[in-house]
Amino acid sequence: MFNSLLKKKINPRVQSSAPMETDASYLPEPKKKEESVSLLSAWKAFLVVLSKDQPVPISPQQCHQVSSGLVQVIEDHLSDLDSDPRVLTSLAEMCLMLMRRWQTKCAGADMRQWLTRVAALLRTFSSPSSFPWEALPARARAAVLGVAATALRASSHFRLEGQSEALGAWLDPAALTIQKAFRLSETSKGKQDGPQEEHFGVLAVDLLRNLVQRIKEPTEWYPPFHYHVLSQTLMSKLSQCLTAEKHPELCQSILGLLSLVARAQQGLDAVLSSDLSQLLWLPLSDVGKRGSVGKEWTQVFRLAVNLSSYLQVQGGQMALQGTLDTLVLLQDRLTVSMTLPRALLNGTEETRLMVDALSLIAHFMSRYKQVRLCTFRRQHFMSDTNK
Repeated sequence: MFNSLLKKKINPRVQSSAPMETDASYLPEPKKKEESVSLLSAWKAFLVVLSKDQPVPISPQQCHQVSSGLVQVIEDHLSDLDSDPRVLTSLAEMCLMLMRRWQTKCAGADMRQWLTRVAALLRTFSSPSSFPWEALPARARAAVLGVAATALRASSHFRLEGQSEALGAWLDPAALTIQKAFRLSETSKGKQDGPQEEHFGVLAVDLLRNLVQRIKEPTEWYPPFHYHVLSQTLMSKLSQCLTAEKHPELCQSILGLLSLVARAQQGLDAVLSSDLSQLLWLPLSDVGKRGSVGKEWTQVFRLAVNLSSYLQVQGGQMALQGTLDTLVLLQDRLTVSMTLPRALLNGTEETRLMVDALSLIAHFMSRYKQVRLCTFRRQHFMSDTNK
C-alpha cells in the first residue's frame, strides 16, 4: 500500500503526467503538494510505530520493499527540477529514519543489489543536472548522505564477494559530492545555514574515507581520487579553514582522509607533492595565537602531527624537509603542550598531543645526519642564489 502511494501520489513523474480533464481526483498544484506533504507525515508517523515491531512485526522483505520504494522516489525527485523541496526533505528524512532502525533488513536478499541501488541514488544526487542544491534544504542533503552512509555501514556486516566492484560505483559520486559541498559552503558564507553547510562537508568527506577503508586496494580507489584532483581540493579547503580558524570538525575529517590516502604510494606522492608548508603548517601555526583553543583544535594539531610522522616514516628523504618545516612552524604550540603542569595533562588531548609530538621528534632525530645534509644543501643553494 505504501509503495502504491509513492508511485501514484508522490512520484513526480506520475504527477506531472496526470491529465486535468480525465482525472477526477485532480487537485491544483499547490493543494497537490500540500496533500503530498500531509500524506507523507501521516505515513511517517505510522511507520515509526511499525518500525518498533509493535503491534505487529514487519518482515525483512517488507522492510526492503518500503526502503527501495523510498530510495527510488527520492532519486526521481532529485531528477525532477520542479520537485517540491519539502516533499524531498520529508522523503529523505523518513528513509534515513527507517534505514537506521531496520539496518540490514533494508537490503533484502541481495546486499550487492542494494548497494547498487543506493549508488544510483548517490550518482543522481551528485550530478550537475540534478535538483539544485541551493534550493534544497540542508536537512534534505544531510539526510540523503545519511542514507548512503547507513547503507554502507550495514553492508560491513556482510562478507560480500566482489566488494570492491560493488563499492567502486560509489567513488565518483562521493568525490563529486565533496566538490559540490565545498563550492556550496563558499556561497553560504555569512548566511544563516553556513554552519549546516560545513557539517554537510564533514558528512561528504567521511563517506569517502569509509569507502577507501572498505575498498583498501589503491589501484581501485585512487584513480577517481586523482581524476577529480581531490588532493588539491582537500588541501585548499583545509587551508581556508585553518586560516579562518573555523570548522575544526571539517579539518579533522580532511586530515583523517589524507592520512588514510597517504598509506598508499600513489596517495603518499600526491600529498607530498602539495605545498604542505604554505597550505597546512603555516596556517596551523597561527591557530590559537589570538586566544585559547578548545579540545577540537587540539585534536586537529594531533592529527596534523600524526600525518607528519607518517609522511616522514614512509616518505623518506622526500618528506624530510617537510618534517623540519613542521617542527619549526609548530614549535611554539608543541612547546606549550610539553611544558604544561602534570595536573593539566592527565587524560586530556594535550597529553596525547605531547606524546605524538615527542614521537615525531624522535623519528626526526633518528635521521639527524640526513637533516644536516639537507640543511647544508639548502644553505649552499641560497648562498649561490644571493651571489
